[in-house]
Amino acid sequence: MALIMTLWILTAVAAMMAPLAVGARQEGMRGLRAVEDVTLRAAIDAALARALAEIAADRWDAGEERRWHWEGVGLRYRITGESGRVDLNAASPAALEALFAAHGLDGATAETLRERLLARRRVPEAAADGGRAPGDPTDAGSGPLRHPAELRPLLEELPGADPSLFGRMLPDITVWTAAPVPAAHLARPAVRAQLERFGALSRQGQTGKTPAGGRDPAAVYRIDIRAEFQGGAARRTLAVVARTADGWRIREWMAPLAPEEGSDE
Repeated sequence: MALIMTLWILTAVAAMMAPLAVGARQEGMRGLRAVEDVTLRAAIDAALARALAEIAADRWDAGEERRWHWEGVGLRYRITGESGRVDLNAASPAALEALFAAHGLDGATAETLRERLLARRRVPEAAADGGRAPGDPTDAGSGPLRHPAELRPLLEELPGADPSLFGRMLPDITVWTAAPVPAAHLARPAVRAQLERFGALSRQGQTGKTPAGGRDPAAVYRIDIRAEFQGGAARRTLAVVARTADGWRIREWMAPLAPEEGSDE
């Protein structure tokens, strides 16, 4: 009888302790994930600093993936010149036509979109501000675009709009270079071919050949960073930075996300 009572007590105690053990284990996992997250964010900051130093020393190649390890975190990052993209706020009509042709827009649709973009430029920025913070990627409906994402609603307004068009155009557009024509040596092949077809390069004195050094003419750079523990958590971020006489300025900063969350950026 005493043995049965003892076994019953032990069983009851085990049943009561099980939830506590599970809770402690879950709390431990949350703590571990928090430490991992802080470490990954610190690693991303270190990679960004390294990339900026490479740009300053002119030791970078556009689009080349660099690999590095920092405090047990594997890092991969790419630097590309933003001037290879068409600036929606500054591009010449010919450059806009080349961009749209590269993505399959017909003449009438391309002309409609071009005129809407040109019309937005004529609205003073102060009048179109609408209380937005600088860099806020929301559509104000008028005025110069503050972020490439503001092109999306304009595309959706087009007759027979293709939902995938914005995603396809995103690697070729910017709002941060203030260049009438993208740098031919940094533009993607499809856009470069259309720039030549529409004569946009010759009007700006460009030859399409890669200049020595391959620097970005507008000194604006896009840095894509991925940090991950081996077989574990990972984060990626994107920064667009401009080099000025006073140092570096952040034009865009995507907070570190799990890779699948930032897959469209």
